[in-house]
Formats: sequence, C-alpha cells, structure tokens
Amino acid sequence: MSEIKYIHCFGTSYTAGGGFEFESNNKDKKKLKDYYKKSGEKCTQYNFSWPGQLQNLLKQNKSKIKVYNHAKSGFGNELMYRKTFELISDKNF
Repeated sequence: MSEIKYIHCFGTSYTAGGGFEFESNNKDKKKLKDYYKKSGEKCTQYNFSWPGQLQNLLKQNKSKIKVYNHAKSGFGNELMYRKTFELISDKNF
C-alpha cells in the first residue's frame, strides 16, 4: 500500500454524496443537517459520500493516501470517461 498515494473516484450523484447537499437553504436540508450534526462529522457532501468515508477509514489506519472525489450529480458515462482520460493524460499522473 505504500506505493499508492492517491485514489481518484468518478461517478454520478451516488458517488458525489447526492442527498447530502448541506449547503442548501431548503427546509428539509436544514433538518438533515441538524440530524447529522450529532454524528460529530463536519456536515459536507464530501464527508458523507462513500469516497469521503473511505478517506476517513484510511486516516483511522494512519494512511497518507489522499482520496479525490471527482463525481458530480448528473454526470453521464461519457463525461466520466472524459474526466478520467484527462486525469490519466496529465503529465503529472
């Protein structure tokens, strides 16, 4: 595992943390934020997405691996392919 430095996650609303848009002023989202404040976790969409939970697990195990969540609600397959290609085509990859 010491060779792995980054994990890049791509996907749609599920991967992005859809449903956990705590920044919204929607009345239901305020209730959601009040409910999840009790978890002790900072209420951000990233923290409640599965890549954010993976990052938490890695930190608990004292891993230095950084998890990036490139997912967006509404992403289709073609856009995910393009974003993945852009990432792996970068000279720093």
